[in-house]
Amino acid sequence: MKTFLKIFLIIVVIASVLGGGYYVYDQYFSKSDGRDALTLIPEDAIFVVETSNLTEGWTAVSDSKIWSHLLQNEYFKDINEYVDMIDSYLKENSAVNLVLSDRKLLLSAHMISGVDWDFLYVVDLQSASAIGGGLDKALAFIEGYNVNVREFKGEKIIELVNETDPKDVVYMANVDNLLVVSFVGALIEKAINQKDDLHWKNNAFFQEVSTDLSSRKLMKFYFNYAQLNAFSQSFLDAEEEMLKELGLSLRFSGFDVNLENERLSFEGFTSMDSVASYIKALAGVAPGKMRAYELLSDQTAFYLSMNFDSYPDFYQKLTDQYRTGNAEDMDDIDKNVKMLEKLLKIDLNEDFFSWIGHEIAFAKLRPKNSARIEDVVVAIHALDIDKAKAGMEHITSQIRKRSPLKFDVIEYKNYSINYLERKGLFKMFFGKLFGALEKPYFTFIEDYLVMSNSKETLMEVIDDYMKGSVLSHNVDFMDFKDEFDVKSSVSMFIQMPKIYAIMYSYGNDEKRESLKANKDLVLSFARIGFQLVSEGGMLTTRFIADHDPNAPLDDELEKFEKEASDNLFNEEYDSLQFKIELSEELLSEDKQYKAYYADSTTIMYEGTILKGKVTGLWRSYYESGNLKSSINYDDGYVDGIAYFYYDDAKGTKKAEVNFDKDVIVDEYREFFDNGAQKAKLEYDEGVLHGDAEFYYPNGTLKIEGKYKRGQKKGRWKSYDERGKLISKERM
Repeated sequence: MKTFLKIFLIIVVIASVLGGGYYVYDQYFSKSDGRDALTLIPEDAIFVVETSNLTEGWTAVSDSKIWSHLLQNEYFKDINEYVDMIDSYLKENSAVNLVLSDRKLLLSAHMISGVDWDFLYVVDLQSASAIGGGLDKALAFIEGYNVNVREFKGEKIIELVNETDPKDVVYMANVDNLLVVSFVGALIEKAINQKDDLHWKNNAFFQEVSTDLSSRKLMKFYFNYAQLNAFSQSFLDAEEEMLKELGLSLRFSGFDVNLENERLSFEGFTSMDSVASYIKALAGVAPGKMRAYELLSDQTAFYLSMNFDSYPDFYQKLTDQYRTGNAEDMDDIDKNVKMLEKLLKIDLNEDFFSWIGHEIAFAKLRPKNSARIEDVVVAIHALDIDKAKAGMEHITSQIRKRSPLKFDVIEYKNYSINYLERKGLFKMFFGKLFGALEKPYFTFIEDYLVMSNSKETLMEVIDDYMKGSVLSHNVDFMDFKDEFDVKSSVSMFIQMPKIYAIMYSYGNDEKRESLKANKDLVLSFARIGFQLVSEGGMLTTRFIADHDPNAPLDDELEKFEKEASDNLFNEEYDSLQFKIELSEELLSEDKQYKAYYADSTTIMYEGTILKGKVTGLWRSYYESGNLKSSINYDDGYVDGIAYFYYDDAKGTKKAEVNFDKDVIVDEYREFFDNGAQKAKLEYDEGVLHGDAEFYYPNGTLKIEGKYKRGQKKGRWKSYDERGKLISKERM
């Protein structure tokens, strides 16, 4: 940003000096339109920002709250002098303002290596061509810099070299009425090389989106999807298949830019490539409604939703494209599908495709220590969940009959987790987007089939769903989502504080250092959303970035609170994982009963069986022989206060929980292994309801607040280990 402001200031000074001298001539005598600024933008631009009025563009940016917040960031503290200088030129100098008020400025970004990119600036000076060779002379007044001039393809390239740092060079050239500036000399040469190619004028895809934008908007933004994959490698080490798909499917997006106090919003259109793709197929069918956010964890960092009013229509469009564009490959897919159906004795259309509803969603969660970069969640909406369950059961049972591997279904918190042992099944008929799901685990939540290549990730989704910690209960996410259309073709949402962890965890050392140095700045753009909606053969496009300077702190507090609640055992007790269940044969006789660990004389649990029920006080033990729990049963139900202990000889209490016929009620208490209280929570009929307190191991209060029917309500306060209040937030 410092380099941006430095170049911007140089442009302002040059434009005012060179343009001012010819202002009268330009206004009253010269009516030539001159060279279009786009002619100096190389065709490999990643994106282009355009403002039709240099002074008004600067004022719109510098007067916004986002800009004000950025200047408070540590990284920006030493650039205020540049800002003040530009302000004095553009806001306080009426003569300069008059000269520059109608000057067009273009800024374009270009890859300059495999992992780095830089900017090129083009400003229309209108009469600058009249100065001939005077640009180098006009620059001589800038103190601390030497001016070098060299010829390139008939144009003068001027190098403004810092006297104390020869590597600090600003390159510029005056081509007709345009001034082009960059810190990268090769970009100036590239601009000159193709100045007469008319690439942008002759590019039908670019013209398609640019001509539909409003002529009244101050700022415009264009994105070139041909550069998306290369651009993404500047901040991601691994190639993202979803981003690659967008890069291959789309050509250009053109946006009118609205800069609000706490939000950047872009409204416009996107042109598509002619190659077969998911996006092109989605654009050819009516949009659908996304709903996976109702079950996806609020720790979701990335959520991509593909939607369609009718899945059969979408799949038909997709296969028709491939049959037309690559018939040989489509024939191979058909043969493989038929062979698979014959081998497994299944009907994929009946068992799988027939029940798919309106959404296929991909998600990545904030990574935990055991997470891998390829861990992904896929949620597929079902029109008929019973039919979906029957179809998946038929597919898995047929695979198991023919597989030498044995996999027992995992029962996890009343959800059955299955394992699909057939490698590449989804990739065969869904393509590379499903490449990560080589042999996925899957379960059903609400009316969605939910899959992941990681059992642990799927369990995390279940955990958060059971606790209500889902995106639909995240007020900030829902307010942000509501800025987009209910029905769409493609929607993508990023929670920046959570995706930061992915970028940092899987980046190389250099990228990590850069991210770390600019963490608060990156995280301040808390939520980013992108949406494509099929409309009359075009894709209307919306991009919104919400800026929140408190996002880094809010995220730390969220992790702080989540860690406090995740470290509790209340879910384990709520799900009655400890409850003693005996066979009918064992319950048939009244007696004192003892069960032992296998090949051991150590008691596992002991208690009374009366009238076919587990009754009275039952004790359970660790394999070490230490007491594990002391629980009262009444007619087979857990009833009264249950005590749980750590595996130590002292019998340190782990928790005490009040039950009424298998349901947690009243007060729940949990303790650290040093005996200090960890948490005190109030329950009502098995649901968190009332006061909640969490503590540090030293006994100091950590977090306090209230729950109402399982949801956080009212004012929540967080404290450091010395008892100092560090935050208070109203839910």
